[in-house]
Amino acid sequence: MGPRVGFVVSKAVGNAVVRSRAKRVLRHVARDALSEIDPGLDIVVRANPAIAGASSHDVAREFDRMLAKATRRQRPDVSRETDSRETSGRSHQDASRV
Repeated sequence: MGPRVGFVVSKAVGNAVVRSRAKRVLRHVARDALSEIDPGLDIVVRANPAIAGASSHDVAREFDRMLAKATRRQRPDVSRETDSRETSGRSHQDASRV
C-alpha cells in the first residue's frame, strides 16, 4: 500500500470556493510528491488561512519543506505487537512512563 495523504481545510481559510481551490492545489502538490513519501506513511496536512493568498508555487515549496521536516522526525517503526504487550493492563498515563 502506498502513502495516504489527507487534508484539513477549515472555514478559517475562506469561503467554499477558496477552500476548494486550496484542496485542489494541495492534492496536486501531494500527487507530485508521492514518489518521495515512504509507503505506508500517513500524512495529514492542515491548511492555514495564509494558503488563500498563496500561489501554487509557494504552496509546493512549503509542502516540500514541511514534508522534509516530517520525514526527518519520523521515528523507527515499532511493532504493534510489542506495544500491546508492554501496555496491556495499564492505563495510558502509566504506559507513557515506561
